[in-house]
Amino acid sequence: DGGAPDAGPLPAVARFAPSDGTAPMAFGDVPFPHDLYLGADGHVSLASLPIQTMASAGLDALLERTRAETGFCVTCATHFYLDGALDAASVPATVPASATAAVVFADVDPTSPERGRLFPLELQWRASASLLSVRPPLGITLHRNRRYAIAVTSQLRGADGAPLAATAAFVAARDGTGSTDPAIIRARAVLEPALTELEAVGVDVSQI
Repeated sequence: DGGAPDAGPLPAVARFAPSDGTAPMAFGDVPFPHDLYLGADGHVSLASLPIQTMASAGLDALLERTRAETGFCVTCATHFYLDGALDAASVPATVPASATAAVVFADVDPTSPERGRLFPLELQWRASASLLSVRPPLGITLHRNRRYAIAVTSQLRGADGAPLAATAAFVAARDGTGSTDPAIIRARAVLEPALTELEAVGVDVSQI
């Protein structure tokens, strides 16, 4: 019909837009939960919640309760927002407790008696929201005040067939490329200890 040809699916990129910590971040700017959502006072610093069905007063109250916390739910899912779409066939329903899994979950707390322990995960991809949610299976108990890390890797593939990609901001924070951006410097400080622990258990961090 003379129109422009269909360019096909957009590349899938895991969203990562950290702040310098001077203002609350929006839900989904980086995976949630994440230590980057903690403010300088140690409390959750969140600008909004992704709930559309609750009355304003109730939502405000829930947000205030969330901001009063100094940590995150140990039974809830972890959410990764994407720009672009995943190939649903590349998203397994479950992954094993393995350093080479498409998504890796580990205890990365140096003070933990289970330091380095790997956990299985259940995965759910919701294309309508461009949202990947992961959680440990029922029966696995996590501990409050302990640091865990979930790493989504490029083994997942976009709808265009290419590996899931990271943003330039995440790559800079992951690799420590000497950025002078305060947001990247802050993200690097948060990520580096967990990346070191993941590497110690055999994770190829260049694929995160």
